[in-house]
Amino acid sequence: MKKNIVFHPFLYGLFPVLFLYSYNIGQLKFSEILLPSIIILASTAVIMTVLWLILKRKTYKAGFITSIGLVLFFSYGHIYSLVKELKIGNFIIGRHRYLMIIWLLLFTLGAYFIIKTKKNLYNLTKLLNIISVILILIPLFTIGISWIKKPVTDNNDAAISTGSADYNTIESPDELPDIYYIILDGYASSNTLREIYNYDNSDFDNYLIDKGFYLASRSTSNYPNSFLSMASSLNMEYINYLSETLGVESNDRSIPYKMIENNRVLNYLKERGYKVIHFSSGWGPTNYNQYADLNIAISHTRWNEFNTLLIQTTVLDAFEKKFFQDVGRRRVLNTFSGLAEVNTIERRKFIFSHIVCPHPPYIFDREGNSVPEAEFDMDN
Repeated sequence: MKKNIVFHPFLYGLFPVLFLYSYNIGQLKFSEILLPSIIILASTAVIMTVLWLILKRKTYKAGFITSIGLVLFFSYGHIYSLVKELKIGNFIIGRHRYLMIIWLLLFTLGAYFIIKTKKNLYNLTKLLNIISVILILIPLFTIGISWIKKPVTDNNDAAISTGSADYNTIESPDELPDIYYIILDGYASSNTLREIYNYDNSDFDNYLIDKGFYLASRSTSNYPNSFLSMASSLNMEYINYLSETLGVESNDRSIPYKMIENNRVLNYLKERGYKVIHFSSGWGPTNYNQYADLNIAISHTRWNEFNTLLIQTTVLDAFEKKFFQDVGRRRVLNTFSGLAEVNTIERRKFIFSHIVCPHPPYIFDREGNSVPEAEFDMDN
């Protein structure tokens, strides 16, 4: 008797990862999807094996139940975003507690039907295999087209820059200062805080001045987006010329991301004996730097925006606020603590720390406490 190889659960599990990657391909490295893909495939294999043993080696039924669970698991977040805060009169029905019950009932009924059915599932398994292949080909086609159209650049990321700035190459003195480049993402100037938010930041300004800091009170950001701003500042030039390579309407961030990771400032200081210390940010190109001498993992170094977005599509979205707020708060607080202690490391140092705060979501109130209503919306 002919038998189908049951592979549809694995493709259904991979589809959400590949789809999200294809939709955000210009903002991600391919390596960022490897860990979640491995976790999903391994989990699928374990679940299907356990069901196979429980169901006395009925492979088709084990595959069906696994696929039902995966589809429900990965569709939960999408459905919740549609019904969130949905009301009937004054009663809010769009809540996790109700949707979770519905999802549990759907899985239970689906599993019960598959276990009890006496029908031959050969043809249905074949159909599910075909559908899973078609689904997986859709994002793979998008990914392939994107890779084909991707501009070819020099393997040396720092050489991407075409600027002609002349940098000082005089021999360094024996004593050079440690350099801290700390970016508080979304932190507005004192003028903006006063004019837009009606907040007086002068106490903090005066505190810094008393400590000997110079405040560039009339400075403005070189670009409105973090990935452009950092690619520019870390390479000590404006990067408008990238529009000639990528096109004015391009959403591809891969080259600016490379310029952030392997940048002129880093290489310039390395040549002069500096040790490059990089703090994990939790955001794309500044989450980990392979060119740094030391990466300081404050909290979940490999935990990034892609993993956050993927989890928001799943049943785990019900626990999102507590989990992500805890991770985000720990990362910010531990980064500040780490910056205070990194001076004990011997040798002249270049310390880079991109802190995604006070950038939304706002996870600290004015007293430093958590904000329960903080929304982790990755679309913004």
